[in-house]
Amino acid sequence: MSHKNKFHQLISLVVSLGLLLQLTLPVVGLMPAAPVAAAPSAQSEPVVAAPVTAVAATPTTPDVLHPLELSRAQSTYQAGGTAVITYTLRNTLSPTIRPEAAPGDTITDTLAAISAANFAADPNTVRGAQLALQLTNAQTGLQAASLPADQNGSHLSFNLGDIAPLSAASLVLTMTLPSAAADFVDLDAGAAAYGSWRGRGVETAVSPIRLAPDGFAQWLVCTPDANCDDTYVSRQAAALGHDPTAIFEFVRGLDYESYPGSLRGARGTLWSAAGNGVDQASLLIALLRASGVPAAYRLGALDQSNAQTLIAGMFPDVAAPSGLILPGSVTADPANDPDLLAEAQAHAWVEAYLPGSGWTPLDPSFAAAQPGDVFGAPSGGQIAELPDTLRHKVTVNLVVEKYSAFPVGGTNLYTIEPLVATFNTVALAGEPLVFAHLVESDYQGGLAFSSAQHTYSP
Repeated sequence: MSHKNKFHQLISLVVSLGLLLQLTLPVVGLMPAAPVAAAPSAQSEPVVAAPVTAVAATPTTPDVLHPLELSRAQSTYQAGGTAVITYTLRNTLSPTIRPEAAPGDTITDTLAAISAANFAADPNTVRGAQLALQLTNAQTGLQAASLPADQNGSHLSFNLGDIAPLSAASLVLTMTLPSAAADFVDLDAGAAAYGSWRGRGVETAVSPIRLAPDGFAQWLVCTPDANCDDTYVSRQAAALGHDPTAIFEFVRGLDYESYPGSLRGARGTLWSAAGNGVDQASLLIALLRASGVPAAYRLGALDQSNAQTLIAGMFPDVAAPSGLILPGSVTADPANDPDLLAEAQAHAWVEAYLPGSGWTPLDPSFAAAQPGDVFGAPSGGQIAELPDTLRHKVTVNLVVEKYSAFPVGGTNLYTIEPLVATFNTVALAGEPLVFAHLVESDYQGGLAFSSAQHTYSP
């Protein structure tokens, strides 16, 4: 089965699961959580904001000493006017308190059990969460905040309260900005968040609020393919410290898969941990722009040798064939398959304006690529957004059959098509696709007969 077909099935599965979750969401809390070592409750413990020594975590054991995850989103990365800065602090631990609902309970019983559970008493709640930052730019000031601010000069502190397991608290700040920025400008020293979990101090941090140089607005926009406003993209950018080198190395570590055009977009590529050159470029651009780093697409073509390198990476080496291969049998040769070569040779990569380096080529499709390496021949200049002709589409048609008793003996069954909707596949990754309609009813009553007409408008 081709990689493209697999992803089309993935989209269909995600759409179906999205619809199913709308019906089953109330029982999510019944799922078992990973066991957590017993510890005294932190309800009566003071908030401890001391640094915590990092503990190495295995892939199957979460780093429970770091249950906090902090991300930052900016409304603009350009100087002049104001910017809205949104901080989101998440408690990544699973709940230990479960509603007392038995298998086979109805949704009503399940909702009643959820309502009766005291989730606020969960030992995995992070208590007394606070966020603090220090402004370092003289032209930057706090104009408004969604929570009361404790301000001492350039130091700002906010109380976020308790954060239950798998929950989040948000803080929205409106900041005045410098009037101009000739180079990258940091407005603060980076925000830090603190709290207490089971009597232990826990903390996390995020990189500084940053402005890009003047005149780079078009290279910082969020597009359908490189959606830098996506929640999962923002969280991944924060997890990588908003560092362009770490971001490039992360995307470069994903698998390459051959298919034409823009199919998965930033979120789909992130979730698949794989993509073609176009989709890997979209993810890289989304992560860079979410970190305030200007980035552009470059479209072009690979020579046959570089295309074969990418194709070879899709197929693991076979030590020896198994079974009986008859003489003259046709065997696969992916690296010389004309369809695969044509797909791989149509390539895309990124140019990013890096602090201290200027515009730098970044091609994450090649595992050995370094910043500055160029593997393809460009067919044009930098572009901020992919052309629509590269995007895969999903079209939904609603066909309605109608029957009329008149005229007698005529063609009484016919169809109409009241709804046609076309979507970019990149917009459907992980999103439910819901069909709904409005109903208008018209009742006509009489002494002997009555009628009702229902009109459904999609």
